[in-house]
Amino acid sequence: MKANRRKVSFWDTDKQYREVEMLAKRRNETLSDTYRFLISQQLSTEALKNDTDFIRKQIREELEIALEKRMTRIIKLLIKIGCMVFPMVYYNVMLGLVISGQHKINYLRC
Repeated sequence: MKANRRKVSFWDTDKQYREVEMLAKRRNETLSDTYRFLISQQLSTEALKNDTDFIRKQIREELEIALEKRMTRIIKLLIKIGCMVFPMVYYNVMLGLVISGQHKINYLRC
């Protein structure tokens, strides 16, 4: 496994160095091992985020395809229902006003 390794050097802040040092002591490992662990964790997290974004996109596309026909049908039905309900409500209100005597029907407009 050592044959596949490369030497990497970088500068770290005092605060981060102390945090990594404390983590290394808790994990009972060397600083190098702890830095490798932290880097691999971050790389795994980034890969998971990319995979998650891809999976979400795929699910969204599949749902849109599956629901498009049904949603179009539901919208058309709602439009038909709305077209039928509005005149019914209008005439019920007008009939209620006539019955209560608060409105005179203009028969020429109907």
